[in-house]
Amino acid sequence: MQFLLKKILFHPRGLNFIPIQRHLHLKPKSIVIASAIRTPWGQPMGQLASVKSLDLASLVVETAVKQSGAPLEQIQQIFVAKEPPLEKDDLADKCGQFLKKSQFNFKQDKENFGLNNLREAIELLTTKKCQFVVVAGVESATERLQNKKDLRPNSYTEVTNFNETFTKRCKVLLDKASKQGLYDAELAALKTLKVIDNKRRQVEINQDEVSEGIMTHFDGAAAIVLTTNKKAMEENIKPLAVLADIEISGSDSFNLASLASDNDVKIEHCEVNRYDSDFLTSIQDTLNISCDQINPYGGPCGNQFNAASLYGRITHMSHILRPNTMGCLLSLRQQQSVALLMEKLLPPPIYTGDLPQLTLFTKEPCHLCDMLVEELQQHFQGEYNLEKIYIDTKENVRYLRLYRNDIPVLYLNGQFLCMHRLNIRLLRQKLDLLKPL
Repeated sequence: MQFLLKKILFHPRGLNFIPIQRHLHLKPKSIVIASAIRTPWGQPMGQLASVKSLDLASLVVETAVKQSGAPLEQIQQIFVAKEPPLEKDDLADKCGQFLKKSQFNFKQDKENFGLNNLREAIELLTTKKCQFVVVAGVESATERLQNKKDLRPNSYTEVTNFNETFTKRCKVLLDKASKQGLYDAELAALKTLKVIDNKRRQVEINQDEVSEGIMTHFDGAAAIVLTTNKKAMEENIKPLAVLADIEISGSDSFNLASLASDNDVKIEHCEVNRYDSDFLTSIQDTLNISCDQINPYGGPCGNQFNAASLYGRITHMSHILRPNTMGCLLSLRQQQSVALLMEKLLPPPIYTGDLPQLTLFTKEPCHLCDMLVEELQQHFQGEYNLEKIYIDTKENVRYLRLYRNDIPVLYLNGQFLCMHRLNIRLLRQKLDLLKPL
């Protein structure tokens, strides 16, 4: 399989594309996404205003690790990017015993916007210094306002030809995708206390808070668990996607990597954080794609350029791409840029006969697990085969450490699907994708 890697040099007069021939194969050292998750986004002083940055960070890190299914002792590095940075001891205490064997490494979001963390994580994996690495980003516009600090300028203060039509289209698509549940797989719902009818009540936040215009500042967090294809195979982990190619640049000329295909490989989805007309036109011409293929689900991360939005875009693409298709991500601001090519993987089927396999992590007794099985029978009778793994047995101690407080946990064909309760809408979407055309 071939594709063309093209370097984009951004200058005031436009974009110049220099083609470089490359080859793509899924090799043992290929970097794969074992799991990826993000919180719902909130506007400044909005739905996440009462949630501390520390809680956002611990939620996405723990959830990403659990969804990866990786042995806890093999999570050897965790990078968390935030500006101002979180205290290492605070996050270690928050995660408690769950990640006690992990090392916490912090990078200032102000300095690298999550790019150096991503670069270092990939290097640690390719040089076999680590087996699994977590990269996470946290952003809190509310916290900055509460501390009487100015919000960081957004990425587009220099843009004069802002494409209002594209912006409005993204808003419509974002609303539509959210209502259809197309973000369900990538979202980690969080609980917080709110005053309702003069009483403090616990509420669950599981949807993005959509602004009237383009989102330039937000509260939220995202995390990704990376490993090599070889390690994933050894641990029987079915990755979401492979990072086929990536280029990170910090030059004054805004060096980016854009990914275009020859006749064998076609890019079907492009995620961008620039909404100006010249950039959008150049992307369409170079990648030979239509405007409908750029942020086709509304671009839930808006136009921000920080670690949380970067990892949020990667998370979004790793879930939303159709199996065996290519997508690219282009994210830039002045003197900082990243371009990434991703292929969505379709894991080998784990079938008994012709039906997909659901794996339920449970123990005896478990009333919630029994309820989930009843719901499966009620809504999906005849569409699956069910395997149960009892986490309280000696041979399954790996899953006991992961899911001790989270059962029921459900996998579909070896990939994480949901935990705590059955997500009926998400399972329906996944099963429909597996049906023959």
